[in-house]
Amino acid sequence: MLEHQKAEIQEKTNDILDSIKYAKRIQNTILPGEDKLKHIFEHDHFVLYKPKDIVSGDFYWAAKFENKTIFSAIDCTGHGVPGAFVSIVGYNALNRTVNEFGLRQPAQILDKLTNLVVDTFTQSESQTKDGMDIGLCSIDNTTLKLEFSGANNPCVVIRNGEAIELKPDKQPIGEFDERKPFTNHDFQLQSGDCVYVLSDGYADQFGGPKGKKLKFKALRDLLIEISILHPKEQLKKLDDAFNEWKGDYEQLDDVCLFGVKIK
Repeated sequence: MLEHQKAEIQEKTNDILDSIKYAKRIQNTILPGEDKLKHIFEHDHFVLYKPKDIVSGDFYWAAKFENKTIFSAIDCTGHGVPGAFVSIVGYNALNRTVNEFGLRQPAQILDKLTNLVVDTFTQSESQTKDGMDIGLCSIDNTTLKLEFSGANNPCVVIRNGEAIELKPDKQPIGEFDERKPFTNHDFQLQSGDCVYVLSDGYADQFGGPKGKKLKFKALRDLLIEISILHPKEQLKKLDDAFNEWKGDYEQLDDVCLFGVKIK
């Protein structure tokens, strides 16, 4: 009897895992592959993308319009299957902001994205606070002007060994009682600058000798240290450092970090 029950449980577990693995294949279709990223970016770049579970609540997005490249790292409510559902909502809404509504300024994109996400979730009779945090950048490839707007997540620019943090607005994409229009930051880039947008999964990871969070300052210092390297080398250093810090601890959250190095 017990063996039969065990076999039934194992079969159901395998069915669920197979479904989630297939969902991962579907979710991966919304992520731009390296060939597409090479077409979108005129500068060297990388993406560190480490889902906590098979599917992810984090995702990254990029598009090119004439002389502008727009890119972002997005952290949706939750992780795993619930987070992945929210990521599809966010992906579709981002595409609508730039394709259907023709928006290019980061703050305007986030304002419209908020409206679309709120409209999506308020169609249900049940109240939901689902949404996302995001750092979104636009680089003018002719003038090297950077525009940034963020919902809780910052943009970090590393120049000559110093970190310049472009602050986000302290509000999410989604329902929020004291909402205000998003702030648009302008910053003049120059050759050698590194631009990063990221979710909080890397800095929030527990590990090290005392089992504590890595924290944003330690991540910022690491970005300063590796900024002199080619983005492919930066990616490896970040991945190795994360795994070393995590050690035997479970990964706490999804991780997404988008880096661009100006030629």
